[in-house]
Amino acid sequence: MQTYTVSQLGQDLETVLQVMVPRGPVVLVGHSMGGMTVLSHARQFPEQYGTRIVGAALISSAAEGLPRSPLGEILQNPALEAVRFAARYAPKLIHRTRGAARSVLRPILRTASYGDDHTSPSVAAFSEEMIHDTPIATLVEFLHALEVHDESAALPVLARIPTLIACGDHDVLTPVVHSEEMAAVLPKSELVIVAGAGHLVQLEQPEVINDALVRLVERATPSKLVALARRLKDRARG
Repeated sequence: MQTYTVSQLGQDLETVLQVMVPRGPVVLVGHSMGGMTVLSHARQFPEQYGTRIVGAALISSAAEGLPRSPLGEILQNPALEAVRFAARYAPKLIHRTRGAARSVLRPILRTASYGDDHTSPSVAAFSEEMIHDTPIATLVEFLHALEVHDESAALPVLARIPTLIACGDHDVLTPVVHSEEMAAVLPKSELVIVAGAGHLVQLEQPEVINDALVRLVERATPSKLVALARRLKDRARG
């Protein structure tokens, strides 16, 4: 249980990078806790930023814990505390009461996911299936990590490189204010606020986020790589 921390996620990301991309420039893109993982990595491995890590995107994320958000109040729910206690000290019980545990978590996650009622049913089913397939202990412990994490020390590190900060203006999990605060201290950042979108902004408005990511890569990578990417993109369109 002690490894359910954002700091551990930053260390895990470093392991993934060493194995998957040991050389060459890297642009990191993280959504929600993925963005917090990027921040954690930047705090713990600052020497890589501006050299190996040349760009970063933080989508629907936050540098600090979320007690100011509506989710922060929901996380104080005594029923959720009971689920957390069971996950830590009675894991067999949590499996037997899986349905009851999900009944506590479902409204939290459903409310946080989408901004309006126009989301494709297949997209909603896709995200709900991912959540359903995640172990209860993992969900509960990382919800707690969301509440208490603080990776604000990473922001001066990210200030060295081009960044994208994006979120939906209906996001109740990581409200717009968190993105605005990060963008305000990152001089090389682009802030993208997507109207009507919730926490899963990249599923609700993929074109907006994809275009912003293309702009980030173009700003962050050497001109030869940009030219190659453009040729590949044009070839795919043709």
